[in-house]
Amino acid sequence: MNNDHNTKHALVTGVSRGIGRAIAVKLLAEGFSVTGTHSKSAVPDELQQHPRFNAIKADFFNAAEVTDKIGPVLRSDNAPGVLINNAGIAAGFDMLDEDDAGWMAHSAGTMLVNYTIPAMLTRWVLPVWIHRGNGVLINIASRAAYRGDTGEFADYAASKAALTAFTKSVAREYSCHRITAVTIAPGFIETDMASDAIRLYGKDHVMKGLAVPELTQPSDVAEVVSAVAAGRMLHITGTTIHVNGGSYLI
Repeated sequence: MNNDHNTKHALVTGVSRGIGRAIAVKLLAEGFSVTGTHSKSAVPDELQQHPRFNAIKADFFNAAEVTDKIGPVLRSDNAPGVLINNAGIAAGFDMLDEDDAGWMAHSAGTMLVNYTIPAMLTRWVLPVWIHRGNGVLINIASRAAYRGDTGEFADYAASKAALTAFTKSVAREYSCHRITAVTIAPGFIETDMASDAIRLYGKDHVMKGLAVPELTQPSDVAEVVSAVAAGRMLHITGTTIHVNGGSYLI
């Protein structure tokens, strides 16, 4: 890669907690500059006080706000060389018991945050990367994209499957410009999102089928992200890296 300043700059969405927070912490420790987005939750002090961290507050349910606040960063000649689309929602919603209008609104919101906005961020930065001749796209999907999910989280699974297919399309079209596009599919991770599933189904359900008898930690995902973000693995482009404790094997 030919521009260390930009390749060592990553934009990470959803850094206020969970996987996004762990990714930002790991990248900063690896010498990256990190621009992190957040919405309602505050950015933790360990990030906010770091000299190589910059926060952007933007509501991913508001495409216009995302355009105004994040668009200029990704469209700039100095755009980050790494984009990590991590922010997402997984609110349970029964697709059979709710009325059509409620289901459609929920489905549209889930797809907006989990697929449409990440795809839009990618569209903005791709021309810059093509001009430079390098770039790294890492999309955080889910095991649900591959094995499906329960009815309450069917929209979530579908949105993550869409994100996975989008990543493959980016890889097929733009890897000739030395742009790496990879999906990471975590299983149940010990985060607030997993806590919601535990409350809904119980810990036995969450742990069922794991080859490793413990929940995966956000730091486990961050380790994989850091390795890909280094930009030295062009030939893994288009692949999905599964970080799920052996809950399914592909």
